[in-house]
Amino acid sequence: FFIWVLYQCMFSMALMVTLTVWFVLVPHLHVGTYLGIPEAGQGLGIMYSLFGFVTHVLNLVFMFLELGLNRLSFKSTHVFFCILWGVSYLLFSWVFHAHTGVWFYFFLDYRPLWAVVP
Repeated sequence: FFIWVLYQCMFSMALMVTLTVWFVLVPHLHVGTYLGIPEAGQGLGIMYSLFGFVTHVLNLVFMFLELGLNRLSFKSTHVFFCILWGVSYLLFSWVFHAHTGVWFYFFLDYRPLWAVVP
């Protein structure tokens, strides 16, 4: 049971990470490059490197490969565990920020007016 739930959580997180990187972070970095922010160009260099590809795309490819090779099904009742995993990461990010002053990603910062969590 544990492996089944863990796989479903990891598949969901791999899909979310890939979509977030390529539809939120990369466009944000392109805008930053257009505005002349040098860090944005460095970020794009990382995203388009082999390291960026392996960490943000290949994981999802392996998850789809595993999905095709195993007989595990997805149960809607396991969505609670996926949400719990995501919330745990969010809380970890906030605690990490409280101790270091560093955000992993700009959209985790709860201080701007456009933030989801006030």
